[in-house]
Amino acid sequence: MAGRKVLFSILIIVFLVAMGLIGIYLYNVLFPKQNLSTTAATTTTVTPTPASSSEKTVILTSIKNGGNSNYPQTVGGIDDYNNNGTIPADSYHSNWTACNDSNNYCKTGDKFAEKKDENTGLVWSTNIGDGINWFTANNCKYPNGLLGSDDNCNTDGDQSCECVKHIGLPDDLKTGCEALNGKGWRLPYQKELMQAYIDGSWSSLSDPHKSYWSATTRSNETQSAWATYLSYGNTSRDDKTMEESVRCVR
Repeated sequence: MAGRKVLFSILIIVFLVAMGLIGIYLYNVLFPKQNLSTTAATTTTVTPTPASSSEKTVILTSIKNGGNSNYPQTVGGIDDYNNNGTIPADSYHSNWTACNDSNNYCKTGDKFAEKKDENTGLVWSTNIGDGINWFTANNCKYPNGLLGSDDNCNTDGDQSCECVKHIGLPDDLKTGCEALNGKGWRLPYQKELMQAYIDGSWSSLSDPHKSYWSATTRSNETQSAWATYLSYGNTSRDDKTMEESVRCVR
């Protein structure tokens, strides 16, 4: 009988100790102690210094189109082209370097070089011709001579629309940009033309008021390629056999 009492007492003690440990654990979970040094380190914040009004003005005018009294910048402004009128003084544009004898035509040594867009690093040629189809502008053979080609580029996926380059031999002379002074020049890509407009081709390059061929084929109409007006930024897809203007880059 005495042994049972001892055993019962031991069980009671174990139970109480266990309950105490559980209580301590739950208390620490529900009410954790905070380490003051850690808390101070993790909650410290740095409040940025607000930009001055002049800094805000610089930021805004570098990303907005120019405006006028009827279409101010607060409602989006007007396009930089401004209907071929005066370019707004606060419109966005990149720096363009004129290519001339003093800088060896923007280090190309080529008199066809007109200006360099300092934003992209591309040197742009003058307009080298109007009324030129895409194949000629891009130094592509037409007909291209591929097996299965019907020599008439007019449908999506047609082999006749693929570009096979002229290689420059006497019986296979290069055309378009790649024939310009023999080397270095190429037809710009669609996005290069678009970026040139964003950077201010409308006020920086001569003869921008035309649609210029890009070397980029439309993905779902391979009979078409993209062309861009350097004066007001319109980009359209035109049949590769159409006649457009040509400007080159290097």
